[in-house]
Amino acid sequence: MFADYYPQTDEYNSKVKKSIDTRFIKNKFFNASQISIDIFDLSDNKSVYQKNNELLFLPASNLKLLTTTAALKFLGTNYSFNTALLINGSIVDSVLYGSVIIKAGLDPLFSLDDLKNFSNRITMLGIKKIEGNLIADCSIKDSVYWGSGWQWDDEPSPDAPHLNALNINSNLVSVTALLSNSKISYTLQPQTNFVSVKTFSDMDETDISITRNWLAGKNEIIIKYNENISGSISIEESKSLNVTSPELFFLTLLKENLMEEGVQFEGEIFKSYNQLSGDSVFAISRNIYEVTNYLLKHSDNLSAEMLLYALASQSHTPAKIQDGLIKVDSLISLIGLSSHNYKIVDGSGLSRYNLISCGLIVKLLIYLYKDEPEIFKIIFESLPVAGVDGTLKTRMLNTPAEKNVHAKTGTLAGVSALSGYLTNANGHLIAFSINIQNYVSGSTKARNLIDSICSILTSTK
Repeated sequence: MFADYYPQTDEYNSKVKKSIDTRFIKNKFFNASQISIDIFDLSDNKSVYQKNNELLFLPASNLKLLTTTAALKFLGTNYSFNTALLINGSIVDSVLYGSVIIKAGLDPLFSLDDLKNFSNRITMLGIKKIEGNLIADCSIKDSVYWGSGWQWDDEPSPDAPHLNALNINSNLVSVTALLSNSKISYTLQPQTNFVSVKTFSDMDETDISITRNWLAGKNEIIIKYNENISGSISIEESKSLNVTSPELFFLTLLKENLMEEGVQFEGEIFKSYNQLSGDSVFAISRNIYEVTNYLLKHSDNLSAEMLLYALASQSHTPAKIQDGLIKVDSLISLIGLSSHNYKIVDGSGLSRYNLISCGLIVKLLIYLYKDEPEIFKIIFESLPVAGVDGTLKTRMLNTPAEKNVHAKTGTLAGVSALSGYLTNANGHLIAFSINIQNYVSGSTKARNLIDSICSILTSTK
């Protein structure tokens, strides 16, 4: 996978240390904020640079490296998320006398196209009317829909999805509003009656604002606008919003799909935490590799949490997040550290209760490279590449680090982190973790500082 490397003397380490220290020692940015760095040469098997590497910091999405590794290690690389379509009843003269059951399997990437496959399978059975209900069997997971330590005002961000055993379209709806000739119009994706929409003209608005009535816990979209601001120019605004009760969102979309196919349905839709049975009609399976690839490339919080619940479900159901965290603790023990020295409460890093160190992350990166070659390959290929794709697509462009750095980003208010692998100018594979936090400005300066370290590491000989 990697090119041959040239022997490297301690001169490289000295140059790296001098360049990093020179860049940061007089930087007023760090009068109030802190930085933690751990850099390790995997080819020479020795440390290159460390600074505050054992300090406990908020990892943000760098925590996903632990979650993903634990999932691949303890679930196995052949694990699949399965969502099953069941029929409980009998079909007589094109009428189903019974219920359609969707058996949830924690799949975070279940799509609208997948749902279309479900509705098509039902119509292929010759069903034109359902004399029963649509039921979501959510027994694999508990009813907790929000991560520990997640911020209450993260609602209704798509980055803070409601967690459920039955997910669809990332548990969000996208709204596009158009103000033209003082009139407002809007479209939804997906188009559904699961959400309602209210529009208001507000003279205090300077643009179009779109939100969900999350304080009331409602799937009600609120669009505010000033009818006088557009004049003859059209103004458009788009926003994605999370939804409550994703399992009912799923069933509503299924119901609407079936009705579009000409299937009559006047029953109820509801969820059950009891295990339900029926005749298997169809199932969609998604390999863990597809989930971990999407998770790391796009820093998908829903995928991370579903991996943790999948780990928990191996112990017992309904799965509870604490059982998944036990597996993460086991991983930390495997790499030679004590889980008691860290605090981890979720799988995505969205919680502000999490506390780990750059030293822990680099130990993990070393463990992957040395002891888990199959998992290392999956994770290395799934990590965003600087200037190429994922959350690093627009970073480190036109620098020595472009197309070289494979790393996981991490961002919260006041937190910017980056951890992963790169190849230096001597062909050595380097593992690194950098975390800057406790700043009050935007993340641009912190990210630029992190990117400059990557440029130092990739260009120094």
